Amino acid sequence: MWVNKYEKHNFKKGLKENIPDDFFTSPCSEEEYEDIKNYTEKKHTELIIPQFLKLPEEYIKLLKISNGGMIINKEREFSFFDIETIREFYICYGFIIHAPTMLPIAFNGGGTFYAYKFIDEKQPPKIYGVHSSCIGFEKDTCFLGNSLKEVLSKDFDIDEEIYEYQVKNGTIKTSKITKEEKEIINLTNQLKELKEKKNTKKINLKEYLKSKREIESKLKELR
Repeated sequence: MWVNKYEKHNFKKGLKENIPDDFFTSPCSEEEYEDIKNYTEKKHTELIIPQFLKLPEEYIKLLKISNGGMIINKEREFSFFDIETIREFYICYGFIIHAPTMLPIAFNGGGTFYAYKFIDEKQPPKIYGVHSSCIGFEKDTCFLGNSLKEVLSKDFDIDEEIYEYQVKNGTIKTSKITKEEKEIINLTNQLKELKEKKNTKKINLKEYLKSKREIESKLKELR
């Protein structure tokens, strides 16, 4: 399976039982509604969940290998959700209100979702990326690919794809910057990534300090 090509973390027991047909489509309960009642004028009985929200076979196969976990292809992180979390995030992040035809399945290591987007029961869903603060905004919802295999074959952060998409759509305005300014931005991002690697123990302290000094030295020269 395609997943075996990549680095894997936090894998656990695979899903054994079958997913009920109405797991995602059952009405929003009063308990679930408590998380979102301040963000909608609708009653919980008025929140309509499309009846064609069903996980495609590719994701079910992944859950049977591990019911949640992380897959990494260089800069591309795919922290995929277990079956219960998919339903929980669909409700509490407001997909049910702002983007009811989208089913969140993973984070990118930050605040950006991978999500299946459905059209109807006949067509297979496609995978899109959207930041948690932009749910429901079409111009901020970027097509990533037709399958997990396709999406995970790319080795750069999906935030880059979404940013380019937003610039193209005009939701983010850009101005011309100098070569030096671009390098400063790049090095600053490298520092952030380095710190994150240290915090998640993906790099030892000696390597961290060495790389940190090198980046800070380059930044000092540019400034």
